[in-house]
Amino acid sequence: MTQQQANCLKEIALGREAKPSYVAEVVAWFASSGAGYVTGQSLQVDDGMRFH
Repeated sequence: MTQQQANCLKEIALGREAKPSYVAEVVAWFASSGAGYVTGQSLQVDDGMRFH
């Protein structure tokens, strides 16, 4: 792990990097019938990561 990666992990509440599957699961849900009544929403899949 590089120093830059270590510094980024300090800014993530869970202290671990995201996996592409985390985003894919959210996208799949938005495309499913389960989200059929959801309109105009944004969902951040970032574990609250803060950028300075």
